[in-house]
Amino acid sequence: GKVVLLDFTAFKTEYSPNYNMLLRNLYDKYAEQGFNIYQVSVDNDESFWMNTAPNLPWVCVRDESSVYSTYLKSYNVQQIPAVFLIDREGNITDRPDNTDELDDKIARLLR
Repeated sequence: GKVVLLDFTAFKTEYSPNYNMLLRNLYDKYAEQGFNIYQVSVDNDESFWMNTAPNLPWVCVRDESSVYSTYLKSYNVQQIPAVFLIDREGNITDRPDNTDELDDKIARLLR
């Protein structure tokens, strides 16, 4: 019954701090309206991930298969970060390439 942003990412990257701040802003803005984030890390470095993930308010898991993850293959992820938006019925509705579009697209799904 929630709108979910499914995110495949790696925390030990140059983009990660700013990217996670963007996600945090979206989460803070929309969580009370039924929005959640499910973040899948493909980091090789488990200890780095373990020190970062607990600070996040959304669901964050790590795929120990890293870049060889079957989930990356299932979702046809060629590069990370990769984002999928899932509506309240569990349907993937969008795969935005541009993070600037996320706010508007999440707001539309929550209406």
